[in-house]
Amino acid sequence: MIAVIVDAVAAEFGRVLRRLTLRALLTLIAFALLLAAFVSGLALLFVYLETAFGTMTTLAVITGGNALLAAILLAVAFRASHRQAPRPQKVAETEADEVRATIASTEGAIKEAAAALSEGSHEHMVQAVTTAIVAGIVLGRRL
Repeated sequence: MIAVIVDAVAAEFGRVLRRLTLRALLTLIAFALLLAAFVSGLALLFVYLETAFGTMTTLAVITGGNALLAAILLAVAFRASHRQAPRPQKVAETEADEVRATIASTEGAIKEAAAALSEGSHEHMVQAVTTAIVAGIVLGRRL
């Protein structure tokens, strides 16, 4: 029974991995094309502004615009990545408290797995089966 589940999880994991690899490759190609479009746009902007303002002023405007855009993106990136520290967990005073805490956390994981199964997504299915296996192992060792 467990071998069948492990084989099914391995097959699904392989499908998900292939799909993610394809997405990563397509994203990389899209990024390269976007970079080429950005460079072409900068060249076009340079030619357009050079006739009106001269070479040095045009280069200064383009460089300043790029530096301003980079500063804005860095500010957004560092502001979004600020996270609060996780709360410290209570230390179990007895072994029974530890078992109760393990069961409580496992019940939450099992509820999440059941919700994922009801949605029917392949990725959720892999997460649900993995969660169920880990919960079974943890509960088996604790009890």
